[in-house]
Amino acid sequence: DTHAMFRLAKQFVGHRSSVSCLCYNHVTNVLLSGSDDGTVREWDMAKGTSVRCLMLGKPIQSVTFVAGRHDLILTSAENTLCEYYLSGPNASKIIIKEPSYCHQINRDEISTIVSNLSGTIVASCDDSGDVLLLSVVGGLPSDSPSPPFCMPLRTLSRADSNVCMAAAFHPSLDTVLISGGLDAILAQWDIGTGTLLHQENMNMISIPQLVNPPYVYSLHISSSGRIACGLGDGSIIILRATSKGLVHTGRIAEAHGRAVTCVEWARFNSEQYLVSAGDDCKISLWDFGKEDHQPKGSRKKDRKKKGKAKREEAADSATFVCGMLHPQKINALTTSQEGIIVADVTSVITHYHVQYN
Repeated sequence: DTHAMFRLAKQFVGHRSSVSCLCYNHVTNVLLSGSDDGTVREWDMAKGTSVRCLMLGKPIQSVTFVAGRHDLILTSAENTLCEYYLSGPNASKIIIKEPSYCHQINRDEISTIVSNLSGTIVASCDDSGDVLLLSVVGGLPSDSPSPPFCMPLRTLSRADSNVCMAAAFHPSLDTVLISGGLDAILAQWDIGTGTLLHQENMNMISIPQLVNPPYVYSLHISSSGRIACGLGDGSIIILRATSKGLVHTGRIAEAHGRAVTCVEWARFNSEQYLVSAGDDCKISLWDFGKEDHQPKGSRKKDRKKKGKAKREEAADSATFVCGMLHPQKINALTTSQEGIIVADVTSVITHYHVQYN
């Protein structure tokens, strides 16, 4: 059995109000944080210091790097999506007083922004239930004025949808995006055509209840395709995206005492661990075991021997590793190579290392 514990490593101090969102770039070892103080801060993880401040003047709801573009940061406030271009004239600036460009194309308040792994598509999800897709275009020479680098592509929308709380691009299925929200529906989309491929009702998987319905509050997809979904009833659902739709492969029934607002496959330990956090202020670490990465030829032979149905129904089971109570209500969580980064209702960001016994 694996024995581990969380150890306080450092705290990041610089914001003046509650920190609402986080984004960690494992390539550059840089952390982004957005706050109700109307700023986004860029942090040097090694030193624990703020190296740049992006000003917007309104409470920040979401922030992200565009994958592969370390010079392009996207953030949102209300229904506005803002681009900050960090090359050219902005390259040496410690304080950037205004965005390079702002989009007002979402119908309602933006809840989250995500980029696909190739950095070519961005999804902007809002409280109307819409998911707006934007195409990321190439940059200009550093001495040229900055145009919008994200161009509206199409809108993913369902009838009777509710607030979209979370979305993630599938790492190996290039045209697939998964989204979920406060209608308890997990949707699988073809972003190339804007088609709804499949939808899974969490009420059919979890035990229906009125007090804490299984709304989708968080989701994250591992590099191997495991989809972790944090629900309002305190449970975590594991699914896989297949040609036939979303397949339910696992469930942690009472992962948290309240809504699971954060889930992420940990960057440490080869995504074997899932980190979760909830409105109960608890942070938990779950061990799902190592994935089977056999060559494709071997997998085909296994299917012939064992039967296709049996392989598709293989379960994703978890073992609880360790947990802790964070002193404040958690707003956002992400992972680094060393551990877990937590933002809460205070202005301080906390970095916990995972220490193995």
